[in-house]
Amino acid sequence: MRKQLSDPLATLAALGRVLRISTTGVIIALALLVALLVVNTVMTYESMTRLKTDSEKVQRAHSALEAIQSVALIVAEAESTQRGYVVTGDERYVKPFEDALLALPSALEHLGELSSGRPAQLELIARLTEQVAVRSESLRAVIELRNESGIDAARLRIVGGDGRAASDAIRKCVDELTANEHANLAARVATTESDSADAIRSWLLTSAATAILLLGAVAAMRANVVARARSSRALQEQHDLLRTTLASVVDGIVVTDADGHVTFLNSVAESLTGWSARDAIGVSVATVLQLRDEASGLDIENPAMLAITGREVRATPGRCVAIAADGTERAVDGSAAPLYDHEQNVTGAVLAVHDVSVQRGNERDIAAAKAYAESIVDTISDPLVILEPSLRVRSANLSFYETYGVRKDSLVDRPLLEDSVDGWGPEAIRWLRREASSSGGAESSIELEQTIPRRGRRVVVLSARRLRGVGDSNDLILLAARDVTDSRANERRVAELLQNERENARRLRQLAAASLNLNRVHTRERVLEVLREEAHGIFAPWQASVELGAQPPEDSSETYSSPLVGRDGHALGWVRLGGAQSGTETLDENDAALLDQLAVVASVAIENARLYEELRDGDRRKDEFLATLAHELRNPLAPVSNALMILRTSNAEKRDRDHASTVIERQVALLVRLVDDLLDVSRITRGKVALKKQRIDLAEVVARALEVSRPIVDASGNILTVKLPRERITLVADPARMAQVLSNLLNNAAKYTESGGHIRLDAERHDDELVLRVSDDGIGIPADMLPRIFDMFWQVSHALERAQGGMGIGLSLVRHLVDLHGGRVEAKSDGLGRGAEFIVHLPLPARSTEPDAPAAPKPSEVSLIGGRGRRILVVDDNLDSSESLRVLLGLQGHTVRSVHDGEAAVEQSVEFEPELILLDIGLPRMNGHDAARAIRARRGTGVTIVAMTGWGQAEDRRRSREAGFDHHLVKPIDPSLLRRILLELDGAPAA
Repeated sequence: MRKQLSDPLATLAALGRVLRISTTGVIIALALLVALLVVNTVMTYESMTRLKTDSEKVQRAHSALEAIQSVALIVAEAESTQRGYVVTGDERYVKPFEDALLALPSALEHLGELSSGRPAQLELIARLTEQVAVRSESLRAVIELRNESGIDAARLRIVGGDGRAASDAIRKCVDELTANEHANLAARVATTESDSADAIRSWLLTSAATAILLLGAVAAMRANVVARARSSRALQEQHDLLRTTLASVVDGIVVTDADGHVTFLNSVAESLTGWSARDAIGVSVATVLQLRDEASGLDIENPAMLAITGREVRATPGRCVAIAADGTERAVDGSAAPLYDHEQNVTGAVLAVHDVSVQRGNERDIAAAKAYAESIVDTISDPLVILEPSLRVRSANLSFYETYGVRKDSLVDRPLLEDSVDGWGPEAIRWLRREASSSGGAESSIELEQTIPRRGRRVVVLSARRLRGVGDSNDLILLAARDVTDSRANERRVAELLQNERENARRLRQLAAASLNLNRVHTRERVLEVLREEAHGIFAPWQASVELGAQPPEDSSETYSSPLVGRDGHALGWVRLGGAQSGTETLDENDAALLDQLAVVASVAIENARLYEELRDGDRRKDEFLATLAHELRNPLAPVSNALMILRTSNAEKRDRDHASTVIERQVALLVRLVDDLLDVSRITRGKVALKKQRIDLAEVVARALEVSRPIVDASGNILTVKLPRERITLVADPARMAQVLSNLLNNAAKYTESGGHIRLDAERHDDELVLRVSDDGIGIPADMLPRIFDMFWQVSHALERAQGGMGIGLSLVRHLVDLHGGRVEAKSDGLGRGAEFIVHLPLPARSTEPDAPAAPKPSEVSLIGGRGRRILVVDDNLDSSESLRVLLGLQGHTVRSVHDGEAAVEQSVEFEPELILLDIGLPRMNGHDAARAIRARRGTGVTIVAMTGWGQAEDRRRSREAGFDHHLVKPIDPSLLRRILLELDGAPAA
């Protein structure tokens, strides 16, 4: 018997006797088993495909909901920015408005892509697109109306309901699209759960069928073994067929002897164990086929050994894995049965092992797909629950558990009643029961209040929809709970805001009218009066008061104040609301903002009134200056005219003619000084004056100033007293400009002091500062005029009555020159008739850093004769000027010719061949610059060309040098400068 079992074929024959199965039955059973496995694999693949498709559809529904909300938010953004621009006119609202309108087409197109294949949704999206286009045009039209016709026309357009129908249609389309997408989402979730359940059921069904077929195959094999025991010949005939059948079985077959040593392995068992049949023969089955528990990782006793010792069929417990010789692990199921001989002695065991790795993988994939679908549902923010018609809970999402504070084990498979979930009152339960008993399939909803844990009373919309064909034969109910508390509050808030906006629009119209009224008046007093009236009209019954001054009013809980601020940021005053007559009205932030706007408008009006007063005052000062300038210019012209008449008188004596010449010379010098003062002020205010600082003695500066001012002081009949420190005081300053400062102050004192008055010039040193005081006992300065006494063209009004009132530029020139020297000047006076004092503060140098001033040249007689007579060409379009200069030069021994335009000058430069050309700049036919260039082109450097013009700025001198002039003299020509030029022609040094 042992020899028979040692043969693999004999062992297989014994297996046939044990299992009692026919060869045909085994083949049929194995074929059915293979077919079931194939069907199981195909159904599992289809289930996974459906789950993936369902997951994508759920995600697409979520994306569609987000796209719908995005369109609604963009429309709201466009309406908000349009309204902001209409109300405020701020250009910063225009860019967000245009961006919102540009984003709408792409958002609608994206929504259409997400809803493809759904005609109802696409129809709603098309209607939404039309309404969005209508609303966009309406919004643009209001902005254009605001730009063209103003804010009032735009507000009337908005208040008149412009675009309201389009807005309502948009909201309706958005609500319908959202509802449809929620229904679609619920259906997709239900389909996902149904497909998951179908996959599990199909796997269980095919697995059960496989097990049944396997058991049937085992039973048939046992029957075949009994039959083969009856006929050894039949067993031998079936020997080859049995060997082939075992080799083709999809399960691994391992046969052992009574000691548990392997006697046979089919090819599948070889693949599972990693052992070849030849190497495994005689090796313990526990070594060839190692089994381990999948969960714990502990080794499992081989079922073949259990079958040998236990004399019964034994299966692998739970989930186990087989460890191959190379360490590879495979999930397997198996069972073993003992082998008997004809005496019913155990001769070994047969072990059938089935590789279930694919099945286990499918189970894991199905579990993962189900978990994925459940996680998608759990991401939905609204609480969802699936109920049976009896209201028993099938499942719920994570939001439901978190919102209502219930656990899954206390909710699932239990009825949803009043006492099962907090907040579900009788009204909700009654409504659910009506929906469960109704036969309708449309979605229905109810809005009610619920007490939600940790959130309190909330307004909730419950929506129920039947899920036909999902689950068992009874229809399931998908119930969604959406918290609309905030949206309802927002709706109320929007209504309130619209009402407030209408009220604000009315007040803004009043503010616009107030702005026009405030800007129609031109005095500050009238502005304040109109401000009180307009504020009372806008904020009635509150009383408005206006207070000027930089000090803010006292804080009060019953008042509100807004500052009046000038253009430079300084406080003008305050406007305040207080004292409501009825006592019931209160001021809110809109009132405060409106009052602030009114204050801004009033501030501008006050500043405009001030500027108007200053402009009017400046216009008056301009007229006074022009009148004064005319007066000052006419004063020297009168004696010049008289002196000329004396010179024309034939019987005038030489003494009278000399006096007339002296008068003309003195008055011309006065006119030149007036023009120089004007030019000095212009150059200083434009920063065009550069000081020529050097170390000078204070006594020398005072001497220069007295040389200029002494004739004026003596002519005024006043007594001048000068008091200087005994010590020598050295300044670092421009001698000419400092002498100009002192002479202007002394001249000013002489002009405004009555004959016989006293003028004092005092100087004293205070540490590192020199203080010069020029005081008089003249007409004085009013206190309100002291701050403006140094302004350009400013004069005390009563001083204009004096014959020598001046032009109002001397003191301004003094201030600018002192500032350039780093000092300061101030004026003091006790009032009209009490004299005035001007104090100059100058810094003193710490040590000697500047060169001493050169010695002043001694005065000498001026002569125009430059050694010998010269040929001189005088070019000037002013006939009197050119002829008088020609006569003067001729009297000095020169040969002089005069012409009166630029072209004649060029011709005479060649014909007359002058050595010196005195050429005016402003000439007819050819200006002096072009004439000089033409003369240089013909004569080269063989002639000296001198510019003789009334323009003496640095730019004028630069242009004359570029044109080819050798010198630049300003009219009236200083004879000493002309004499110096004539001496240079002789090569002699200028005296």
